[in-house]
Amino acid sequence: MHQKIAIIDAGGTISATSGPDGAFRSAGGIGQTLNLLPRTIGERCEIHATGTGLSENLSLADARRIVAMIEAQAAREDVHAVVVAHGTDTMEEVFFMAQLLLRTTKPVIFTGAQRTPEHSGFDGVTNLRDAIVVARHHAAHGAGVLVVFGGWILPAWRCSKIHTRSLAAFGPHSIAVGTVDAAGAHIDRIESACPKIACETPDEEVELLLVGLGTSGRTLERLAQPPVRGVVLQGLGMGNVSEDMLEAARHVLVRGVLLAVAASAEGGAGTAYGSAADLERAGACFAGSLSARKMRILMACVLGGRSGSEASAMLQTLSLA
Repeated sequence: MHQKIAIIDAGGTISATSGPDGAFRSAGGIGQTLNLLPRTIGERCEIHATGTGLSENLSLADARRIVAMIEAQAAREDVHAVVVAHGTDTMEEVFFMAQLLLRTTKPVIFTGAQRTPEHSGFDGVTNLRDAIVVARHHAAHGAGVLVVFGGWILPAWRCSKIHTRSLAAFGPHSIAVGTVDAAGAHIDRIESACPKIACETPDEEVELLLVGLGTSGRTLERLAQPPVRGVVLQGLGMGNVSEDMLEAARHVLVRGVLLAVAASAEGGAGTAYGSAADLERAGACFAGSLSARKMRILMACVLGGRSGSEASAMLQTLSLA
């Protein structure tokens, strides 16, 4: 018996329609796109809508609910794989949360679109088709969460949105585990497993601060006031900060606020420079190769249901290379 593919419709451009002003504002549902696929691709696919609309409006609680829906569908004996159609604005954070929390070995594939169904170059049909093809491929079993977009098959742990307009919106393509085209999926290699954690409810009180030239430490001091429990700093270079920001970070850490430091570019965070080394000595943790947005998701999940000291110890022991 051919098992089902559960498609979770999380909204986004792939199912968007234009509002009265011509801007994309509402979601019409993934069903219209599924109906455009060949019958052999779309058969035994069933849709489960989240009702979340465009992805810029999602909260951490919404993201956890989407992951819970994936868990529930993957637990069904008659479901072979789960495909999530999601908006690209926040897809990176949601598929990363799924990678952290899911323990299923069934294929879980995220996809979406850069152009709407109204556009003559609508890419949603091809992306949805490709995601279903990859979901049915034997090599996707046990591969963790995958992102299928613009013909590329990418691991969620290291994948990010790299372009706001290109149809190959996610990458970098150097990390791809394969490609998919009209002939089918071609999966060359599978990434090693990433850390797994338990979290029922991510902590919403985690903020993100981009550090630029001359950013004042007062910005961090103001941001890290109760009820905020954690802050992710996207520092300069590998995670460097000014003396002013370093002093503010020390004050924040003494108050028990969890502080993580991420790099500003590819290559990852590190402590080669004095300010970053001083941040680490003061108790900040470093995001390794994770982007600041992904580190915020990790911190929110680690803080969910845990004390600050427990969460800090947990973050220090995770391998984020």
